[in-house]
Amino acid sequence: ANGMHYIGAPLNVPLSKLSRRIGARPLTKAPLSMPHLHVPFIPFLLNVDDLNGTFMKFARQNKAYNLIQSYECMIFGKGEKVLKKGDIGDCAYVIVQGSAQILHSITSAPIANLSEGDIFGEQALFAADNVQTADIVAQSVLRVMVLPKAAVLAHLKNSPESSLNLLRSMSTRLTSMLEGSQSREVAFSG
Repeated sequence: ANGMHYIGAPLNVPLSKLSRRIGARPLTKAPLSMPHLHVPFIPFLLNVDDLNGTFMKFARQNKAYNLIQSYECMIFGKGEKVLKKGDIGDCAYVIVQGSAQILHSITSAPIANLSEGDIFGEQALFAADNVQTADIVAQSVLRVMVLPKAAVLAHLKNSPESSLNLLRSMSTRLTSMLEGSQSREVAFSG
């Protein structure tokens, strides 16, 4: 996010095994020591492109957990509707585990996939009528955290970076939906 390509750090020896698992490489074989530190360490270098996928999943989940704190958790079964078009939306949802699809409001065709760390239902919070514009269906067992409108607004007010991330997410989803609609129109007219 900050444009860094490499991260270097002197790490405590017990952390070296964990650091290797996420993709970091030791710069020495044996631990080093400095008199003023009183703790042996190993210098590591991490190429951000080498970050382990499991670690990236963990980081995304951590980002979600930092947002959701201790809000209500809901679990949906595969195929269950999480949101229904036309319902009033008074909260947003963060996917903690599983996946879901957004269905086209007219054709019910899938138009976007959602996975761990994604937020949905937020558009109704910002709409004048607070009405949900599409159905969301669980594609697997789906665990979500429920964020009341007041909590979402307070978080966005206190975290401009989160506000920008949410706008980017909504913009990407809208672009994806519009591109999907245009390709379906071409298919229908052909």
